[in-house]
Amino acid sequence: MYARSFEGKPYEFGVLGVDKGTLILYDKQTDSRWSQLFGQAINGPMKGHKLEKLPSTMATWGQWKQLHPNTTVYVKPTAYSRRFTTENFEHIVKGEDGPIQPNDLVVGFEGHIQAKVYLVRRLAQQRLVHDTFEGVPILVYLSADYSTVRIFTRVVDEHTLHFTLTEDEFLQDEETASRWHPVTAEAIAGPLKSKKLENLVSTYSLWFAWQKYRPDTTIYGEQE
Repeated sequence: MYARSFEGKPYEFGVLGVDKGTLILYDKQTDSRWSQLFGQAINGPMKGHKLEKLPSTMATWGQWKQLHPNTTVYVKPTAYSRRFTTENFEHIVKGEDGPIQPNDLVVGFEGHIQAKVYLVRRLAQQRLVHDTFEGVPILVYLSADYSTVRIFTRVVDEHTLHFTLTEDEFLQDEETASRWHPVTAEAIAGPLKSKKLENLVSTYSLWFAWQKYRPDTTIYGEQE
């Protein structure tokens, strides 16, 4: 999800097609071509410009409704097929172990310079990963139904926290025993109640599509 304004002017976008697994957009103001995956103009007058990424969450409808019970959703009245279902995700994450493959599902994010991805089938083996990116301690969480990955910084008030996953699916930090919601990243009980971890904007993608635009990407557990 992106903000679509430049220098205070809103831009309108349309879909042009697909290039090697990545949706290509165009803007109606300059007819530049944009990568939907990275929000970056790859051709035209706006080449090199990037849209501002906005935080978003991939989740099941049931999980989202628990957090936001008053949410409404628009579904087209025409028939459609579901590509990603509970069964599909289970099949993806329970695949064979081994090096990353072109069609593997990954969750990636970009920093100021570097980029990194986490292989979803590898995350499923532990579901909670403590890592460091560009010198910043981070936490990677995969939900029990495999549909949601969240990446946070794990520094609060200049203190680095370490987390465990409780039996009732909350996070608990080892330093203060505060309990945190794993999706909102807000402390809901304990000395750090109401504190929030900073969310890092991440994106689900197939590895071959991500790698095309960021071949310099580090793969967690393989190229570090």
